[in-house]
Amino acid sequence: MRHLWNAVEKAEENRMVRTEEAIKKWFTRIVDGLEAYGPPQTAVDRVIMPSVSVVENYLMSACLLAGLGRSLPAKALLRPVGEFTATVKYCLVGGGSETIERIQRWQKSSWKKYKEYLEGIRTACQGHDCTHIDARIEEVEKELGQMDKFKELPKFKQILESGFSQDHAIRMGIYAQHLAATHIDILTLAQTVTEEAGTTEFAGDLVEGSLEMEADLLSQAYLYVETVSKHYGWDYAETLSEYKVLTHSNDGKVTN
Repeated sequence: MRHLWNAVEKAEENRMVRTEEAIKKWFTRIVDGLEAYGPPQTAVDRVIMPSVSVVENYLMSACLLAGLGRSLPAKALLRPVGEFTATVKYCLVGGGSETIERIQRWQKSSWKKYKEYLEGIRTACQGHDCTHIDARIEEVEKELGQMDKFKELPKFKQILESGFSQDHAIRMGIYAQHLAATHIDILTLAQTVTEEAGTTEFAGDLVEGSLEMEADLLSQAYLYVETVSKHYGWDYAETLSEYKVLTHSNDGKVTN
């Protein structure tokens, strides 16, 4: 029995190595394309270019956790990747001046969240020297003052519907798939408990383990690569072909 279990663990490890290698290859293609493109020229460039290494960092970290059998924290890392990709796609859908305006709205929303964070610190700072916090809030207010004419981004559900209007499966995959990992609640806990022969075991992670984690990782990576490639007009047929082989998918849009 132990021999069989070791074989299963080895197979999972090999699949994760294969997943990591594929993601690294796809992101190398993106980096090569951006190096050929040159320095950032547009507002879109200034969003995409720094995001490549950040998104790859999240995905590689999720691969590392999944390889260690840490499915819940691995899934938690995939949620912000999906949200970021969806927001980029939402901005690009408009095209031209509308894309620029949506990026500016995104910037305003980001600054406003930062202001709320600083104000929370300021509230907790009562009775102490808070001048450094006040100074930072003032700087943020100056930034926001330059964005008065822009609205904030819409609710994330609307962003998803705009970016993936014809693909309910992707919308659900990005928004709802990893809720159990990002928000620990009673249902999350229930998925970490097993009962057998009168014995209760608290696994500390999803009982199903890393089942389908490879497809989750590859899908998030592919959606990002596809979004960036389409924007710059790059051929991503090879990446799509590899994705289909790895996930046994017919359309490059696997959600589990």
